[in-house]
Amino acid sequence: MALRAHILRDNFSVDSSRPVTLETLDALGWKIVSSGNSEDPEEAAKRIAQDWGFPVTHAGSIVPFDLSPAAANFSQVESILSVVAQKKSYAYNLESLALLKSGNISLDLEDPVSKNWIRFELGPGQGLGIPAGCKFRPHWNNQSNKGPIGIWLLNGDVSNVRTIAEEELDMSAIHQAYLTSIKAI
Repeated sequence: MALRAHILRDNFSVDSSRPVTLETLDALGWKIVSSGNSEDPEEAAKRIAQDWGFPVTHAGSIVPFDLSPAAANFSQVESILSVVAQKKSYAYNLESLALLKSGNISLDLEDPVSKNWIRFELGPGQGLGIPAGCKFRPHWNNQSNKGPIGIWLLNGDVSNVRTIAEEELDMSAIHQAYLTSIKAI
């Protein structure tokens, strides 16, 4: 599946007549990556993250994820995801890179310049660099036995990751720094 990004309508349906360019995504600080034909997507993701200055030699900066109901840690993950699902949108305080090994996932990103929401659809071998402080919300079909599996690399340690809830986000310093970095304010 090729990466797709489109503007969302007010009812959260995708407007396929309004694709979003890579230049727009880049201007918003979102980095699109691909592990290409790499035999080891995890090593490819680590090389990309290392090029961005992430501390990939630190174990706490590398977080494998498996959102499949059959995953050994699914009950643990499901409880975390249910908290995330209650928030309409949120941000993290650390820059990160998520790369899928298998499955599909969609992410909605707020474009604070145009005030639109953008839906990304990622497939295996594709990834996304997520800036700290940007507002987004994930989606995936957890009705099947195959959830997305991948790796999450952090520019810091997983113990320092904080989720900033939607109701606190607009006034948070990290979100204001993000907006300043993309010249949205």
